[in-house]
Amino acid sequence: MAEKKQNKHRRSRLSRVLRFLLWSALAFFVIFILLIAGLVLYLTPARIESLAEITVSEKLGQELSFTNAHFNILDGFVFQDIVLSPAADSSNAMTLPIHSATAKEISLRYSLAGILKRRLLITSAVIDSPRVWLEIKPTPGEKEAPTDSAGVIGSFIALNLKKFRLRDATITVDVVDSLQQQHIYLDEISISLDDVALPRGKVMAQDSLLRGQFQLDCRKSKCLFSQSPAPGFRFAAVLDANVQMILAGLADIELNGAIALDDIAVELDDAFALQPDVDLAVLADIRGRLNARTGAAQFDPIALRINEEPWLSLTVQADSLLSTPFLNASVTSSRIPVQQLIALARPFVPDSLIPSIYHHNPDAHFSLAGTTISGFVPDSTSERTLDGIIRISLQNLGVTLNRNEHFLRNFNFTSELSASLGFNEILNPAAHIAVSYDSVFLTTADGQKVYSGRSHVRADAQLDANLFPSLIDADMAIANVLGADIHADIRMQSAGNLETLAGNAVLSFKGFDISPFTKSQLRSRVSAHAELALNSLQDIVTTLHLTTDSIIVQQEFDKWTVRPIDLTSTFRAATDTLFQHLTLRSLTATLNDILAAELRGSAIVTEQPIIDLDHLQLSVDHAALLNWLPEELQAPIADLAVTGTTTLTSNARLNLSDTTLHAGLHVQTHDLNLDYQDGLAQLSGILLNIEGDVDSEESASLAFSLNIDQARSNEFTRAVFRDNKIVLKLSMPDFQTIQIDTGLLSLPDLKTTGTIAGQVQTVGHALVVNSQIRLTQNAADTIRLMQDTFYHGKNEIVVNIRSDSAIAHVSAIVNMSDLTVSLPNDIRVDRINSNVVIAQNIDLKNGTLLMSPQEIVRTPSDGLVDYQLYKDYYFQDSRRPSAIDVRRAVLGEYQVENIRIEAYIGAGTVEIPAFSLDAYGGNIGGSFSLISDQDNILESSYKLSAHMSGINSALLLPSLQSRSQGMLTAHSELQGKGFDIIHGIDLAGYFYITKIESKVADNLLTSLDPEGKDSAIKFTKLVMNYGYKPSLLTFDIGNGYCYPAVHFSQPWYNPVRLSGGSIEFARIPIASLLKAEK
Repeated sequence: MAEKKQNKHRRSRLSRVLRFLLWSALAFFVIFILLIAGLVLYLTPARIESLAEITVSEKLGQELSFTNAHFNILDGFVFQDIVLSPAADSSNAMTLPIHSATAKEISLRYSLAGILKRRLLITSAVIDSPRVWLEIKPTPGEKEAPTDSAGVIGSFIALNLKKFRLRDATITVDVVDSLQQQHIYLDEISISLDDVALPRGKVMAQDSLLRGQFQLDCRKSKCLFSQSPAPGFRFAAVLDANVQMILAGLADIELNGAIALDDIAVELDDAFALQPDVDLAVLADIRGRLNARTGAAQFDPIALRINEEPWLSLTVQADSLLSTPFLNASVTSSRIPVQQLIALARPFVPDSLIPSIYHHNPDAHFSLAGTTISGFVPDSTSERTLDGIIRISLQNLGVTLNRNEHFLRNFNFTSELSASLGFNEILNPAAHIAVSYDSVFLTTADGQKVYSGRSHVRADAQLDANLFPSLIDADMAIANVLGADIHADIRMQSAGNLETLAGNAVLSFKGFDISPFTKSQLRSRVSAHAELALNSLQDIVTTLHLTTDSIIVQQEFDKWTVRPIDLTSTFRAATDTLFQHLTLRSLTATLNDILAAELRGSAIVTEQPIIDLDHLQLSVDHAALLNWLPEELQAPIADLAVTGTTTLTSNARLNLSDTTLHAGLHVQTHDLNLDYQDGLAQLSGILLNIEGDVDSEESASLAFSLNIDQARSNEFTRAVFRDNKIVLKLSMPDFQTIQIDTGLLSLPDLKTTGTIAGQVQTVGHALVVNSQIRLTQNAADTIRLMQDTFYHGKNEIVVNIRSDSAIAHVSAIVNMSDLTVSLPNDIRVDRINSNVVIAQNIDLKNGTLLMSPQEIVRTPSDGLVDYQLYKDYYFQDSRRPSAIDVRRAVLGEYQVENIRIEAYIGAGTVEIPAFSLDAYGGNIGGSFSLISDQDNILESSYKLSAHMSGINSALLLPSLQSRSQGMLTAHSELQGKGFDIIHGIDLAGYFYITKIESKVADNLLTSLDPEGKDSAIKFTKLVMNYGYKPSLLTFDIGNGYCYPAVHFSQPWYNPVRLSGGSIEFARIPIASLLKAEK
């Protein structure tokens, strides 16, 4: 009974609990239903829009509006025509950099079925046609919020997203600061997320539960990036992209995609512009896997295509990116076609610079294959390095430019740069370059053709940690370039500083044709061998041996052939590590057996640079130099023999900071002798000595002396002229004045001495010259120069020159006393006595003679008689006439005596108012004047008035050998201009024979027609034989002709009368007469 009652009590308690739970659940359900109903009734579209606008305005500082809103707490919500715009009160700072945004529709569909299990299932999320404009401006005093890197990413609820779609999005970003403005625009963006799972709790602890698929699509998206102001930049393109990412936990992320750019336009200020019409399409393919847990990534491959041509493919592997990053990347394949590269470059090169190109090999290409980067990213806590190798090569290039104007065959180029990057340092940098080609042909600007055969160049370099070369090794070989093979080698090494730099270098070539560089005016082939031995900077040795073939010099119609050159030189020098102190220990050179040179010096290249030339010596062998001259130049001096040497020594010190110079120069000959035609002319014991000294702070001087021990001619005379000397010493006491301290000429055996004195002074910007030259000869005894050339007597010449920058005043006095001169060809002048004064002013600017405005001698008529009448009047003037008296002058068979001349010479004129002489048994007298032409002396004007009386025609014309004698008297008046027979002489006047005997006339007519062919002359002689005596012979001159005529007196016994009483001959051209006389 008790047990039955106890069981009943237990059932009653359980039923009460069940009833409580049931009613509680019912009450919760009713409350939940009422809550849902209340939310549905409360959250109307208008109230949702109002709440959203208030929240956005408070949180973002923006205004929000949309046209339709649907919200279901159990299902999701939909917003349509959403517009987010800046608030009317722009003073409210925005918490996000969103300037404005729009969207056609935003919808979210979810399920709350697993909400009690902390699971949220989003079945669909769609954002349709969003347009977002971001404007980023710096905020003064803004600081970044600190982040806790040790925080743990976690979620209180599990999230499953079945589908997310972002369709046709457009984003605009403007970044503005105080210096520049940048603009970014991208449209037609679509993003898809499928089957995304986010676990509840700590994500990193259960990252294997992360799932999802991500896809980015851009179809013909317009992409734009611009920057302004300078440097201005603009990039625009059409973007096609498809990128997929599959997430199977943080340790397994797969990434695949392709990105293509087309219609690319690039502008960089005014310097560069790539227009969209250029055929350029860029495509990149990416395949890879990521491990976000370990920070690892592997991309194999990343491929780049340009216009469907695969340019390169590379693999990238990274590890421990979150701790100690490790990177390994390499270009596995690369092929960049040269033809495609040139085609892409053509739009950017002016048409005038683009040659026509023919490609020999369409497979010619650039390559980056072998380029690698491997190692750890350097940091300050370890010695890890990042190693890199960059390889660039060009293979099998062959081109012809401008229709065979240039061509290049099988050109290959390889370069490799390698280094290790440590923390703030570069380790073990090295470089390798190799170039080779089969042949090259070039046409220079002046049309010369240059060819080269198979060639190669190689260079290797290694640098230390301070980027100082520790090793340089290079060689070069060029075949058949301008006919020569060129070889070069260099090897240098150091221990990280210039003090230890050492090495050798060699350069050699043979048969190098220099004619293309001289337009064939200089033709020869050159060979050379040069060596450099760098033992240290204190011991630098260079040797050079250069040889040539015969050198042919061609200039217009002249051609010279120069003998080969053989040059040998040795150079020894030293310097410091800063190259500020350079020392030339020795430089020796020899050129054939002609020239030997020695040089020593130093230079200081600092703020006060100084150049010291301690010693310079040049020695020239005269005979070797004469023998080396071109054969064409040797012909005129083929019979000249020269011995001895000339030595030049010098030293100098130049301070470039204040341009001060101290220098000395000495030139001297040794054992110099000249012999022309085996004794025809000999000069022996020639000593030339020149000494110069310059001190730019004080003065300068120059001394010149020439001594000739003996001068002789074995063929013409036995006389020996000894101890001949010329001395000239100049000084510059203030660099404004040049003084002639000593000027001396001494020819003892010729009884001749000379002096020169004067100075040249700078006054303002003009040079003022004042000098005097005096030459004196006093030969009491006869001095015989050659067998029939001798002289004796006295003469003195004194010349004074005074000038400034405009006018030169030149005056001269020539005095002769009993001077007798004998010359070859039976020419002799006896007992010359003269006192000649010459004065002339010269216009230096125009290079003309200054003329006298009027004649000095002005008589009523031009003639000797008037001058003799007024002679005493002119002698009262301070300017006395020059006087010349000659006892006798003999020219072959002709002889004149008692020559007397009075003349005024100067101011561009020569006036001889009186001259007289005895000749041919009679006498001749008259006057003469000449006025120089300022521009051309051959166009000078002249006048002649002469009278002859008592002249014996047989003596006048000895070639006729007439046994009879006849006397004549004549008078002439001539005036003319010019002396150039070829271009014509303007001559006018007459020559009248006023008293003539028949025999004289006969002799004269015979001289005019020695062959007896002239009919008029024959008739004249016939008339004379009939007793007609010539009373007058006239020769009228004008218009370039001479018009001769004979006038006769009527014999009493002959009744026949001549018509007009005269006979006229044919005119004779003046030029033919002058040429005949010449």
